[in-house]
Amino acid sequence: MESRVGILDNSFSDLDEEDRNNFVTYLLQTSKARLSILNDQLQINSNNLKLLNQELQKNKNIYSRHSHYPALLNAVKLVSNTSHLLKKDFATLKSFEERQQFIMGLFYLDANSRYLCMEDQFNRNTQNIIELSSLLMTSDEKSLAELKKHPLFLPLLKELFNFKRAISTINSTQNKQEIIEDKSEESEETARFDTLCFNITELKDEIFDDNVIQFDKITFPFITPQGTTYDLQAIYTQVETYHSDPCDRSPLKMTDLIFNNLFAHIQELFNAETINGNSLLQLLRCPLSDEIFVEPVIAEDENTYERVYLEAYLKKHNNKTPSGVTQTKPLYCHRFLLNFLEEERIQELIKEAELLQTKSLGNEVCEARNKLLQYKHDRVKENNFAGYACGYSKWEKLNAPTNLIRVLSKTLPVQTFFSPAYKNDLQALKQGRLKPIAESALEVAEKIFKPK
Repeated sequence: MESRVGILDNSFSDLDEEDRNNFVTYLLQTSKARLSILNDQLQINSNNLKLLNQELQKNKNIYSRHSHYPALLNAVKLVSNTSHLLKKDFATLKSFEERQQFIMGLFYLDANSRYLCMEDQFNRNTQNIIELSSLLMTSDEKSLAELKKHPLFLPLLKELFNFKRAISTINSTQNKQEIIEDKSEESEETARFDTLCFNITELKDEIFDDNVIQFDKITFPFITPQGTTYDLQAIYTQVETYHSDPCDRSPLKMTDLIFNNLFAHIQELFNAETINGNSLLQLLRCPLSDEIFVEPVIAEDENTYERVYLEAYLKKHNNKTPSGVTQTKPLYCHRFLLNFLEEERIQELIKEAELLQTKSLGNEVCEARNKLLQYKHDRVKENNFAGYACGYSKWEKLNAPTNLIRVLSKTLPVQTFFSPAYKNDLQALKQGRLKPIAESALEVAEKIFKPK
């Protein structure tokens, strides 16, 4: 921590009685730096806090007159028990002081012990990592100003987001849809698709740079409200120095930043020796619309969605994202993804994948599927979803045909779709303008996919 003047620079055990009294008086008068001072004393001499507590008890009649006396006693006890505190689940810590001291305790561990502690938090409950990183991201608040002064603040934040990446990978694997693959021998189209996957590896050297601040590779991607993605180190320095967005100079705080989860996943794919084209295309599809992104936005759950689908979902689900996070910020335009999708080689890959899918599914299925897609596109373009017509919301009117398209595309098992879990979708498909299109598609799905 920053050097402290006067008696605060000395070990409490080395102070005479008068200086000890002055030391305690200062601690009673300050609140912001109290934990930092106590942690410094603990690092100087593990016996200091024991002596300090004895001083507080010995002269209780004098010190207890101060309103902050109980708070100081609790702070001394809290810091003294840091090793025990670090063994608790962070998510279970209720008081702000406990959470702040937990982070302080991490700062004072050596690198290996700090990593093992966070790994233990991750293994016990991934919510520990989520809440830890969230607290650090809100550290521009005055109550946490001391944490930002520590030289390990940014390295700790980076380590935490490495663990968050692991959480995201686990979740995406668990939620990955089962794809019924065609096991026929490789065709000419498949070979062309593989060649395109090989060719797009050349994009690696040009798409992941921060061309605004640091002109170097982005390793910890964070997006601003303006929609540009930066490396954490670069944007953190920008916020601390100028308090503004480097593109449009609008006011910017650390709490405005959102981790760009999709950027990180795309970057991981490009870091492999060969790019898995199907995995890349899956990332380029909105998890709600199941279509290639057109107007991608990032929500507060750090995931990317198609704007109109997310807005409909939020309205239907009390402003909760699909991950259950309350959306309080505006939706951030995903400029990186828009530029990425405009790359010629990416466009070619998407078109080739569509040709392969058409050949794999057959004409009858593709015709039914395309009619449903056209219905969705027309409704989104018209944007005339009138309230809860027939008892169904805008989200339900978009989601029901999307799930039927998944059946036709072999990414949702037909048995699952015709189960009670999708009863509401089946009812929504038989309403209004969607009814004749959906009935035809349902007949195709039952005839081709449903077991006899």
